[in-house]
Amino acid sequence: MIKGSARGNQNPGKEALSISQLKKEYPQIEKILEELGVPLQNGDKSSIQYLCEEAGVQTEDLFAILHGELSHTALPIPEIQSLTILPGTDKKGKIEFKEPLTLCRGEIIAVVGPTGSGKSLFLSDIEGLVQQDSPSGRRILLNLEEVDDNLRFFQTNKPIAQISQTMNYLLDMSVEEFLNIHNQSRGSRMKGSIKRVIQQACSLCGEAFLADTSMTNLSGGQARALMIADAIYISQAPVILVDEIENAGIHREKAITLLLQESNITIIATHDPLIALLAHKRVVLKNGGIHKIIQQSQQEKESLQFLRDHEKQLNLLREKLRSGERLG
Repeated sequence: MIKGSARGNQNPGKEALSISQLKKEYPQIEKILEELGVPLQNGDKSSIQYLCEEAGVQTEDLFAILHGELSHTALPIPEIQSLTILPGTDKKGKIEFKEPLTLCRGEIIAVVGPTGSGKSLFLSDIEGLVQQDSPSGRRILLNLEEVDDNLRFFQTNKPIAQISQTMNYLLDMSVEEFLNIHNQSRGSRMKGSIKRVIQQACSLCGEAFLADTSMTNLSGGQARALMIADAIYISQAPVILVDEIENAGIHREKAITLLLQESNITIIATHDPLIALLAHKRVVLKNGGIHKIIQQSQQEKESLQFLRDHEKQLNLLREKLRSGERLG
């Protein structure tokens, strides 16, 4: 969810030092850490890297602030009405698509294509708000304007949340503790309550868990559902990227309905025909580049009910097999 900054590590070795060891060089460090939501207890003993990781703050961002390269003010997340992808090149170096692709608020976009077609890179380019500095050479605009470096590199107000295929947690803390720390690191601006986040996550995955459930004990479906609810209510990301939601073990249509209600720009890489047809647009990738953009048609909308009926029958068969019943 919170991914590493593209800013390089210019402070080798300093991440292992404690607050007290760094105060001589950076007398303002405690104040800045407090403003970033980094807890200072045990600060004299714990490394800066450990404290930042616990709070979901990148050490690269912290040192950039200390060096005056970034503002330490927790800027509000910008209002994003549109995201535009200016064409790059495919794996053969050919221009991938002649026209810019603009995605608007409230749209669900499916990214489709065979394995190896470039879906993961496509999502990564958007998450990184690339400016011709990725292998594809793409450039991302927000609201038809160039992207400010604070949005690209400073995690506190980043407008994009990415939910990967695998969510493995090593944090020995409860769900409630994790959500509280993330909320603090995002400037304590959560919509609703921790209880609401957990309720929505349980609704999406169908497997109830509690606030005191350990993060390491969440199933794959529970973890992905929690991250979707977290992205909506804590990150409040205007742009949400999901890699293969069909493998998440969650209610896909319910998740998509929730994302639509929140008027996000939602981009889903998928192999699932139901999700592809639910989307307003399909971005078809081939050989690492955008090959085609398809608008949802009325005929495709009508085909959805056929797929839903078959999906219902498959789910019934699946539950019978899980419960040890014979078919027929």
